[in-house]
Amino acid sequence: MIIVPYAPGGSASPSETARACAPFGGAVFVVGTSSPLDERGRAVLEGAGRVVVADDPANVIASLAGTPVDGIVTFADAMLEVAAVLAEALGLPNHSPRTAACLRDKAAQRQRLNEAGVGFVPLVWSGAGTELRPFGPGTYPVVLKPRNGAGSEQCMILDGAAGHRTANARLDPARQYVAEGYIPDGAPPARHLADFLSVESAVRDGTITHLGISGRLPLAPPVREGGTVFPAPLSRATSEQVTALASRAIRALGITLGVVHTEIKLAPGGPQVIEVNGRLGGYLSELMLLVGLADPVSLAVRLAAGAPLPEPWSARGSALVVLRQPPMRARTVLRAPAPRDLVSLPGVVRAKQWARAGSPLDWRVGTAGMVLQVWMRGADWAGLSHDYLELTDFLDRSLSYTYDISEGIRG
Repeated sequence: MIIVPYAPGGSASPSETARACAPFGGAVFVVGTSSPLDERGRAVLEGAGRVVVADDPANVIASLAGTPVDGIVTFADAMLEVAAVLAEALGLPNHSPRTAACLRDKAAQRQRLNEAGVGFVPLVWSGAGTELRPFGPGTYPVVLKPRNGAGSEQCMILDGAAGHRTANARLDPARQYVAEGYIPDGAPPARHLADFLSVESAVRDGTITHLGISGRLPLAPPVREGGTVFPAPLSRATSEQVTALASRAIRALGITLGVVHTEIKLAPGGPQVIEVNGRLGGYLSELMLLVGLADPVSLAVRLAAGAPLPEPWSARGSALVVLRQPPMRARTVLRAPAPRDLVSLPGVVRAKQWARAGSPLDWRVGTAGMVLQVWMRGADWAGLSHDYLELTDFLDRSLSYTYDISEGIRG
């Protein structure tokens, strides 16, 4: 069996996880007692494998007495530390608790990377949501985000002291936040793409194999994901630069096992690490399959179980997922196209509607607040980008919203 500490919103669905764990006897999903799973979510998990609800690792281990366990893997940031503690107690390979804590804590991670000389991004401030005060001159702009957040939730860019009053009104007083220096904008690797990307890597016994590099569509304000393209259209020199930087970051954080997602910005002075995630990157499970690669969810499970890995691979074609974000001032959806209308467009292979007419909207939830998710495939990025522009034009004409003009925010 494979133990899978689970939380909603991870980078692999219960069904994807169950298929990957099937060769090892199936999945045991470990869920905390305070998990936000609703009745339907619980039923989905129970249909995919065994479910253990417990917060104390000792209770989890007791419930698994007599069950042979081959490995532990998680696809959710929120469960990295749970996975590490369980693995240590069971004598199974995983991130060490110290490394897992560093992967979850954005302040500790940035401090570790800076100290190891893996680039340098100033760590300006860290504290409770009630403690944010204007920073000193020469500090701005800064990126403000939850210290243990994911998916761009509550992320903001502060350009000066004037933004602090607005920011404070939106922060959760019960949460901790971190402010980092804004990495300067650089040149995107190709037209229609952003100046940041991510390196997907597999690590076993400290040996790092880079699986590929994904490019990104431009962010929606303030810092919400607009979409991912795999593989990224990069020159060999840029590919070598960013994979070398990802390797340095992985080693600096003490990662010795698992699939790793390293986000990197192509800054003017050279690539800089945005952050390192100790699990598979979002949307990569489907993007890699669309271009004919092996299932990365299965790869992550096989790493955890110590099983042989597939041969090195190369992508055939280009795949893209568009995450259509509403404007920041949008409060409800007035009109949105149905998935059947989208799949008739060139290059579109699948579409999912996340918000229908009348659905409330809130940019603070981050990337998860999207209206539509559209999957596309093409022979290469040059051809796919043409279809992407057609889709963008269609969405611009087909989507409409109600707006709140009282907040005075842009975007």
